[in-house]
Amino acid sequence: MPKFFDHWDVGSFDSDVLEVLREQQNVIVGYLQRERELLVTHDLISGRDKPILRPENRWWHAFEEARRSVSHVLRSKTMRGYHYTRMTDREVRDIESAGIVISTEDFMLHRLSNAVTDGHLTDSEMAEIIENSPLQYPEGASRSGKFYLTGAPQPIDDLGVKYLLNVWGGEVVNMYLEKHDELWQKLQQIGRPRIIEVAAPLALCGHHNVCDLRVIQTFADSVGCPTRDEGIDFWIGEPLSPEAILAIRTEGDEAFQKMANGYPTGYVERQIDQAI
Repeated sequence: MPKFFDHWDVGSFDSDVLEVLREQQNVIVGYLQRERELLVTHDLISGRDKPILRPENRWWHAFEEARRSVSHVLRSKTMRGYHYTRMTDREVRDIESAGIVISTEDFMLHRLSNAVTDGHLTDSEMAEIIENSPLQYPEGASRSGKFYLTGAPQPIDDLGVKYLLNVWGGEVVNMYLEKHDELWQKLQQIGRPRIIEVAAPLALCGHHNVCDLRVIQTFADSVGCPTRDEGIDFWIGEPLSPEAILAIRTEGDEAFQKMANGYPTGYVERQIDQAI
């Protein structure tokens, strides 16, 4: 199993990451405490007396330097991420043997063809899906060539993941199909809800700068400076081998049912009202 860390668990950070964080502790705490003050005294207030310009955080430049130092050491690390989806048994076997495949039009067509072969879809339904796929439009470029993950586990009843678990195909298949009543209902009958745990090399990830910030915030929490738990979505831009798949959790599995509520061990969601 690949060595990985969780951005929400300071105990999983490697010693070289902790060394950089400890060297920058005064800057990190100073910056985050000032941000918390500004949230209360400026960001959350309204009215004509509110200054147009946000007051300065004098720690900003030093914090950005600290963040770059953290980013540099993290680039060689691997972080656990979670992919919420709905998959058929065939798709589970495929990913276990071939690894993570990023989203492309060719891969979508391959999955749809398999769904037709397996009797889940008809040829006409496949054509309807292709015609309405975001990949047929300019905005689809933002999803092509990527495999999306969340850095912290989400409970299975969270509104942000229920749709992903309930409707087969992912956004490249179903984003524009909700008003296609019969097909939409059919997509909810294909496959089973799954959560894929992935060891994601940060060197291959988009939004890695947000990963850096979450690591800094977790460290700050550990030294008595609470921060807001905002979670993180990020993506992998290249395929990954089967070894990168840490686990595939299926509806009914204990870990699936307890996701973010008892599993993984040690995960506790930070409360926003305690933080900046």
